[in-house]
Amino acid sequence: MGMTAFDEVPQGLFFSRMGLPCFFLGVFFFFGVGVVANSLEFQQVGVPSEVAPFWSSAFRHYSRVISSVTQGPEFCWSGQTVNEFQERQCSQYWEGLVKSGSLAFIPFIFIALFLYFALGFFSDLYRGIQKKIKKGKASFAAIVTNPPEGKPDIFSWFYCLRPIVVQLPNQVQIKAYIPYEASIPTPGQTMAVFEMSSWLGEKRYLALTYDPHIVIVKGS
Repeated sequence: MGMTAFDEVPQGLFFSRMGLPCFFLGVFFFFGVGVVANSLEFQQVGVPSEVAPFWSSAFRHYSRVISSVTQGPEFCWSGQTVNEFQERQCSQYWEGLVKSGSLAFIPFIFIALFLYFALGFFSDLYRGIQKKIKKGKASFAAIVTNPPEGKPDIFSWFYCLRPIVVQLPNQVQIKAYIPYEASIPTPGQTMAVFEMSSWLGEKRYLALTYDPHIVIVKGS
């Protein structure tokens, strides 16, 4: 088969939709940094201070990390120490900066991991769709209902798809998904439906406008 709407992978739309969960993840782990920074064990790395509310402690921790980087001893950054005292001072400075900086980077690491795995699931689905379509073998043909729009769900939101409702020859109606940017099919239009694997315990179907090059395998 030639190019289809599923060949256009909407990565831009995907990343824009991931902005909200990434924001909440960032806020959660940001305040988590404040909780850890309040611990006695962690405060022993730097100058001990009174325990503050975790949100205040988080802001204070990032402020201290930035100050440590921008106002650290010049001889530690250049590596040009002149005596043992400066060497010990640098050793303590780097130890504190590494530990504080590692804690500060935790939110960014978790956000990066979330995006990495989310993009992996997203790309795998589209590769699976494209592979099935290239074979030109649909599971069955179905007729678009009136109205054609289906109820949006977490699957359609995450994978940037648009749900429609189609009716099988045995009168059973199922939800199928089309590309988000594709035009809504008209009621009565014939669609080639491709059966995908289950997602969150529910079988998923993807639909493409039927053309003679598509072979219907099951028929119903």
